[in-house]
Amino acid sequence: MIARAGVAILLFSLAATAAGEIPTVQATFAFAKRTCFNMEGRTALQGQLSGVLVRVITDEYPFLRWSTVAPPRQADTPRLIVRLMPRPTATGVEHYLRYYRSLKIGTSQTADQMTSVGGSDALYRSDEEAHPCTDPQLATRVRDQLRKDLVRFKDELGTLFLYNIAISREVPDVDPVEGRLLIVLPWTDLHSGIDSRIYLMVDGVLRAKLTPLARHALDDAGQTVVCAAIEYFEAPPAVTRVNAWDARIPAALLKDRGKKVEVLLAKYDRDRDAAKRTAHRGNTQAGRRPTTPDGP
Repeated sequence: MIARAGVAILLFSLAATAAGEIPTVQATFAFAKRTCFNMEGRTALQGQLSGVLVRVITDEYPFLRWSTVAPPRQADTPRLIVRLMPRPTATGVEHYLRYYRSLKIGTSQTADQMTSVGGSDALYRSDEEAHPCTDPQLATRVRDQLRKDLVRFKDELGTLFLYNIAISREVPDVDPVEGRLLIVLPWTDLHSGIDSRIYLMVDGVLRAKLTPLARHALDDAGQTVVCAAIEYFEAPPAVTRVNAWDARIPAALLKDRGKKVEVLLAKYDRDRDAAKRTAHRGNTQAGRRPTTPDGP
C-alpha cells in the first residue's frame, strides 16, 4: 500500500527479489598514448579530469551511478572512456575529445570507439598558443566541452551506450486500479520527464513499451516508484499485442518471475525540477513497500 496525495492505492508486487544495487558505470578520462607523454603529473591529471567527467555526466544522466573506478562486486561494469586526441591540420596539430565504450550488449562484450559522438569541436586549435600539456585551464576547457558534447550527441550516446544498460532487473509492480505499471527503482529519483520512454525486456524479447508519468511516490526505504503508462504490451500466447492496460497483464507478468528481466531507457528526457518535487512529497507522504500476492 502506498499513500499518494492522501489516497491509499493497493499495489500488487510481482518482484521476486528486493531491489538491486544502482547500476554503476565507470567513467574515465585519458590522454592519447603519445599526448603529453613526458608531462609531470600526467597520471594525477588524468584522475582529476576523470572526476570532472563524472561530475558533468552525473548532472546530465543521473539515472546511473557514475564512478571513476569499477565496483569490485559488479560483473561486466560498463565503461565510458573519454580521450584527448591529437589531429593533424594544415597548420599543425589540434586536440579534441573522442568517446569510447566498453559494455555487454546481449551476450557479446563490445569495446570500441563511438565514432558518431564527439570530435566536432577542437579543444585546442593548431593556431593558438595554449597547449593541453601546459595550459592551467585544461580542466575548465574539458568540462565545458563535455557539457556541449553531452547535449549535442545525446541521441547517439543514448543509442550506442546509455540505453543498453539496465536501470532495473525487477518485474514491475502493477496498479490495476489505475491501469499502469510501477517500476520500483533502487534510488531516490529517476529525474525522468514525461517525454522519456522505457522498454521492458524479458529474456531478450521486448515485452512492453512504457511512458513514465509525472506522478510517482516514495516507499519507506526512500525508493522511487515510477508510474508508467502502457504504450505497447505483448506476452504471447496469453496477451497478444495491446496498446493500453489489459486485465490479463498482471498474470502475464507473474509468469516472468525468474526470467531475465531488464528495464531499459529507450529515450531519456531529464526533468530538472524532479528533485525539488520529490523532496517536497517526501515531507508529506508515507508508505511501505507493496506486498506480494503471497504475503509481505
